Amino acid sequence: MPSRALTVTLNFDQSRKFVLLLPESPESRGNLKERILRESKNKFRAKGVSSVFLQGGSTLEDDAELPELTSQVWVGKGEPYAGPPRVADDVSGARPQNIRIIAWVLFSST
Repeated sequence: MPSRALTVTLNFDQSRKFVLLLPESPESRGNLKERILRESKNKFRAKGVSSVFLQGGSTLEDDAELPELTSQVWVGKGEPYAGPPRVADDVSGARPQNIRIIAWVLFSST
């Protein structure tokens, strides 16, 4: 049975992290949030870990599944999210919304 690797990072000290192997089938995972919190308390030796954040700051709800491409989560003790911002949806061929010209150089040969 193939497994999926999930990197769990401590929210307030992001140099502390570990990898959790998750089975591919949702039936054998059980409650995913509960398992992440239990393993985090064990690995980080922290009793107050109570929340699981996805990238961008949204929380993982009870009995919710991870999005398919998620490879990292952050766990916290009640403090606000401090990880990286949410990744923008990649749409091929899309143009940026805001384009600013920060410099204009004109070279003329005389």
